[in-house]
Amino acid sequence: MKYLICAALLATPAIANQTTPKDSIADQLVITSCALGVHVPRLLTCTATNHTDTTIAALEVAVRVTQQGRSSAWIDTTENPLFRGPGAIPGGIESGETIQLDVMAPPLPSRADRDLIQIDVTALRATTADGAVIE
Repeated sequence: MKYLICAALLATPAIANQTTPKDSIADQLVITSCALGVHVPRLLTCTATNHTDTTIAALEVAVRVTQQGRSSAWIDTTENPLFRGPGAIPGGIESGETIQLDVMAPPLPSRADRDLIQIDVTALRATTADGAVIE
């Protein structure tokens, strides 16, 4: 009987010391509905919703513009620190708030078909109103 109990204890996963990984800022600050600007083609206008429990004061993002049928992206700033705007956000984004977010991107090549492109903007790093960083 005591061997059965030991075997059962050994087979039980150790849950007490496990922690759930914190959601990334990309999971907590959702950026959707991005479109190219009409008058300023490098300006992307998106909708951003803050699902954190704090105010976001500044933001770094990655922009990726792809087109169906093309194997390479037209724009991908994921590894390019020169295009990580918008930077400081006037008034911040309060917890639970949805705002229009303007993001500058590198120019889209003229041969890209603006009607077929897909624009994805992903939050990489945020600074809260009290200076904490969420990645």
